[in-house]
Amino acid sequence: MIKEPQRTDHGVLEAWEQTEDHYDPSSMELLDKAQDNGLVAARPGHLIVLSHPDFDLCVNVETYTRRPPVETKGWDHVVEVGYESPTGEIVLTDDLSGTELTDIALDGREGHYRIRVHYAWFPWKGAREGAQRLLIMAYPGGGDQVATYRGPGR
Repeated sequence: MIKEPQRTDHGVLEAWEQTEDHYDPSSMELLDKAQDNGLVAARPGHLIVLSHPDFDLCVNVETYTRRPPVETKGWDHVVEVGYESPTGEIVLTDDLSGTELTDIALDGREGHYRIRVHYAWFPWKGAREGAQRLLIMAYPGGGDQVATYRGPGR
């Protein structure tokens, strides 16, 4: 568990796993896709979660053996995507800031997951303008569809 607030250099946390295709993770393809829903995007071996780069980020990560209930109360934005893990290691990082989160793969399990990301802005004592919080949930599950349970601005 990471107890200190984190930061991202460019507002992006990424998990990248080696795949057998010729995909270039430095291409902007997945970032563009994440910007479509404003929060998260995935393809086999590559997961991106967006945040605001200029404010502290409080992050909780949770892994489940089966689909947890959807909870949107208290969150500004909730989106879920399908993700295929070829190695069974899903570690979101921002190499420029040094941020590295806990592995969210289920006991090293390779295969299909659903990744649900919750985002909220909240006032924070000691911070002039507040901070962000993320809850990132992972559980085994198929499907590549994107599900937006709560969109920004609601």
